[in-house]
Amino acid sequence: MANGSGARTLIESWDGTHWSVVPSPNPGAAGSIRDLSGVSCVSAAVCTATGSSVGNQALTLIESWNGTRWRVVPSPSRGNASYLTGVSCASASACTATGYTLGGRQGSGTLVESGTTSG
Repeated sequence: MANGSGARTLIESWDGTHWSVVPSPNPGAAGSIRDLSGVSCVSAAVCTATGSSVGNQALTLIESWNGTRWRVVPSPSRGNASYLTGVSCASASACTATGYTLGGRQGSGTLVESGTTSG
């Protein structure tokens, strides 16, 4: 992390012979830490990755692959610290992400999100 740039997402793709880095969004303020820790693909053109973007708050982060590019998908966060650590997709339009929350008015606990991710 040079010059306070924070940690950036890293997505790599396997083409049957070698791995290559695929550009992915990095939302949040400069210096934020972006972490992707779960991925589920129902085809080569439909994938969903989950994690968190941590700056002043830890917010959920969901990115969706449409066969051409990754894009951020809006997702709810609970309190000041929400982390998504895994995702499973049964189809292009049915995914469930899991994680946890820490502290805040609503306390700590598990976090489960379900929704459409095609894009």
